[in-house]
Amino acid sequence: WIIIDHYALDYRWENAMRDKCHKMMCIDDLADRVHVCDLLLDQNLGRSEENYRKLIPTGTKLLLGPRYALLRNEFAEWRDASLNGRTQPQLRRLLVTMGGVDKGNVTEVILKTIDQSQLIDLERITVVLGPHAPWIDNVRKLASEMSAFVTILSSVNNMAELMVQCDLVIGAGGITTWERCSLGIPTVLISLAENQRFISREMGKAGAAILCDVQNVKLELEDILVVVSEPDCLRQLSWNASQITDGRGMQLVRQILCGS
Repeated sequence: WIIIDHYALDYRWENAMRDKCHKMMCIDDLADRVHVCDLLLDQNLGRSEENYRKLIPTGTKLLLGPRYALLRNEFAEWRDASLNGRTQPQLRRLLVTMGGVDKGNVTEVILKTIDQSQLIDLERITVVLGPHAPWIDNVRKLASEMSAFVTILSSVNNMAELMVQCDLVIGAGGITTWERCSLGIPTVLISLAENQRFISREMGKAGAAILCDVQNVKLELEDILVVVSEPDCLRQLSWNASQITDGRGMQLVRQILCGS
């Protein structure tokens, strides 16, 4: 197998590599270019065969939806513990994770908004940023001045465990969306890039996340936090998210590859 995961590659590169492999798999999430592969994976919620009908050969097998999301094994392993701990939810522990870089410094805007809100029962805020995030020092300084207890983490290798320990995530789109769904994590979803907008819209339609516009975090987030502080809202978000994927997509895809 050759497995291709690259926005700049399409049928031209795939045709050129045809004699280098027995079979070819493409990973796509835009449905905007032609492929000539044997297997195509698009793990986005809301994708259908219609999206690819004119973009692939007749014999190509499609793996569509978050059921096939390629997640690390830890998310499936932590799923039961996470779901079992959400039967009587309360908003006490918050996780903020806007990607490793967060070049727009949305994390700082989120923390300032939380600090100005009336969430007096919030016990702990955990922030995850990459070690080279350009605004990490600003975020650390702000965290030290906040009334809530805030921990800043970077280079984490136990994200599933951190998610299980929180009651709500404020996070960006992308693959981490399916990580949260596999654990049934209630989420306020903020799209940071154009290729995250489709995911966000579909998550909103499914009632699996509450959407917040990245351009209006200051205006929208405080009201959203009031809504999600209600146990019924947290419970429903968790259930809806958990129905989207069980975190075992890697095993499913491996079985398909090895059985072909």
